[in-house]
Amino acid sequence: DIAITIVDPWIYSQEIGKKDFRWISWTPLDHDPLLQPLREQLKSAYRVYSFSKWGVNVLKEYNIDGRYMPLGVATNIYRPRSKSEAKKRLGFNKDDFVIGMVFANKGRPNRKCPERTMEAFARFRKDHHDAKLWLHCWAGMEYQGIDILYMIRELKIQEHVYLPDAYRYITGQISDDDMSWHYNAFDMLVAPSMSEG
Repeated sequence: DIAITIVDPWIYSQEIGKKDFRWISWTPLDHDPLLQPLREQLKSAYRVYSFSKWGVNVLKEYNIDGRYMPLGVATNIYRPRSKSEAKKRLGFNKDDFVIGMVFANKGRPNRKCPERTMEAFARFRKDHHDAKLWLHCWAGMEYQGIDILYMIRELKIQEHVYLPDAYRYITGQISDDDMSWHYNAFDMLVAPSMSEG
């Protein structure tokens, strides 16, 4: 009898509850009402955990036994580090004002709002010549995302926008330690969203 944990269960087939193993959902609940297919899927789980107390309350409204388990962070990895060293590792000068965004470039419309972020950056850059934008994402459209490179060219910000090494990104070679350095390089983290809890 095997139990697996699934985050974001709505991306999996409804058949998961009919498999020969127990599964656990540890999930963000960022909408109410819960759609019927998701409710049925969660009812088939062995256990359901929510990142938020609000999510637990939503589950209770639908007679789903939800429990609260907040997100955690590995503080031995994600910790303050030298900002000048972090900027240097990403190829920035120590005096650059680095704006960072970390997101998945997928789906239309993209709920993470990369288009608006780049448009806002282009306007911001006109008055702040030391501003740079780090987009930690896949730039291609393979996941039904937007054409990041096209948009960068259209906004004429190509000399001021940086992306991770595509090979390292797509092969999963960017480690948690790398990401810790990335976050430490940012003077500002932007995370606009159209549909998150």
